[in-house]
Parts: sequence; C-alpha cells; structure tokens
Amino acid sequence: LVAAGRLDEAEGVARQMLLRDQDDFAAHFALGEIALRRGHSDQAIPHFRRCLRLDPGHVGSLAYLGRLVLEQGEKAEALRCFREILRRV
Repeated sequence: LVAAGRLDEAEGVARQMLLRDQDDFAAHFALGEIALRRGHSDQAIPHFRRCLRLDPGHVGSLAYLGRLVLEQGEKAEALRCFREILRRV
C-alpha cells in the first residue's frame, strides 16, 4: 500500500497491526516510510529506531535512520548507522 501511494489506507492497516502487537516490525517500518513520504522526518525517526531495536541489522532501517539523523546534524549516530550497513553488505 505504501509503494502504491495509498498512505492513509496503509497507515490505518499499520496502526491496526500495532494494536495487536506493539512490536510489529512491518507496521513500524511502514509508519516510518509513510511519515517520510508526508515530509515528517521527525515522526519517522522513532519508527526506524524501534525497527532497529527489533532487528538491529535491518539495512533499510539503518539507511533511513542514518540519512534522517544526518539531516538533523547528528553525525555520530549517522556514522554508526552507515558503518553498520557496510558491515552487513
């Protein structure tokens, strides 16, 4: 749904998933992507951080988080994310 641009519908589905399981990786990842597409980086960051608590090596979450925190000037955290990506690929 996110890829198809159906953001409202995707958000509804993801929030329903979180009602059943607060640690649903796919729901947090989707909500992070939705926030990004809507231009709300500040809302995306917590979702990608949650994804990384659930799956510390998830390259997509590391890439998104690295980019977002770099944009906010958090160079050390961004560097940690990017180094972890390089370690994993």
